[in-house]
Amino acid sequence: MRRRPGRGAYVHLTQECVTAAIARKAFGRALRIGGGLDPSDLERALEQLTEPNVGSVGMTTR
Repeated sequence: MRRRPGRGAYVHLTQECVTAAIARKAFGRALRIGGGLDPSDLERALEQLTEPNVGSVGMTTR
C-alpha cells in the first residue's frame, strides 16, 4: 500500500510530548503542511482530551 501525504501524526497524550513536538515543528513535517500548526489550538485540544468527563452517563467504576 502506498503511503499518502498528510497521514500519521502520532504523539503521546501528555503535555511534555506535545510541547516537544511543537518545539521541533514535528506536526507540520508529519502532516506535510506548510507553516505548521497553531500551538494554542494543539494545547486546547490536549486540554479537552485530558479533562475528566464529569457526569458522564452510563460510566461506572467497580
